[in-house]
Amino acid sequence: MKPLKQKHKTRLLHAITADIETAASLARTAARAASHHAAAGRFDKALQHILEAEPALYDAAKLVTLATYVNRRDSGDA
Repeated sequence: MKPLKQKHKTRLLHAITADIETAASLARTAARAASHHAAAGRFDKALQHILEAEPALYDAAKLVTLATYVNRRDSGDA
């Protein structure tokens, strides 16, 4: 496989970063809601919000893996 052009690598990593920021924002919002409900004693609601954060955190972790792969691919470490 030939190396990515620098401009394509830059665009790809920029898109990955934007998606990670979105996933982190969703997880942060869910965590704040969970904390609010837990403080008010609404534990079922708190758990519901915690579970809503899980897919966003999973997506962010996968995006970090992808970014690492893209970076290593061109440097010969993959």
